[in-house]
This record gives sequence, structure tokens and C-alpha cells, in this order.
Amino acid sequence: MDQTLHAQLTSLKHLLASERKCARELDMQGLEALLVEKNDLMARIDACAVTDLPAATRQLIYDIRFDIRRNTRLYHFAMHTILGLWTVHCRDAGSQGYGPAGQKAVNRPQRHLLSGKI
Repeated sequence: MDQTLHAQLTSLKHLLASERKCARELDMQGLEALLVEKNDLMARIDACAVTDLPAATRQLIYDIRFDIRRNTRLYHFAMHTILGLWTVHCRDAGSQGYGPAGQKAVNRPQRHLLSGKI
């Protein structure tokens, strides 16, 4: 059973490396496909009976834990970067022009009102 667990953990480590590559390239379709594969693999790993593990398997678990933490930081950073860019993009700057009397006027973009009022 230890060999099966070790092989599955090795597959998980390779899967995490592929996941990190897809995240760096912003390949959402690849991430979705890997998510399905990772969920199936995690279900098989959960079904394995864990007894006294050999040193190689324990080291592999440590490496996987490190990879998961690194991927989590990558996703967290990417999420905040995307949210920051979205905030800048949606900022209410508008284009500046001049009114009929020569004063500066800002053309605000039209927004949909949630209240339904015009």
C-alpha cells in the first residue's frame, strides 16, 4: 500500500508543478482540467490507509506541502493584482473637456443605477 501511496503522491507533485505553470501563464482552461484531475487523485489518496510511512514518502509529503504553500501565495498575489487592475480600470475618471462657458467639465461615463431611478 505504501508504494501505491508513494506513486500517487508523486503524481500529485507533478500535477502541482503543472498547476503552477498554468497559473503563471493564466491558462484558465488548463487550470480547470487540472482541478478535475487533482480532485480525483485526492479522493484516491484519501482512500489509502496510512500506516508507518517510509522516509522517502514523508519527504515527498513535505515537498508537496511546500509546493501547495507556494501555489497558494501565487494565487493570492495574482488575485490581488487582478483586483487592483480591475479597480484602476473601473475608476470613475471620465474624460475631461470644456463646458459652454469655457470651464472645465468632466464627462462621467454612464452607469446603470441599481435603484432603478433615472
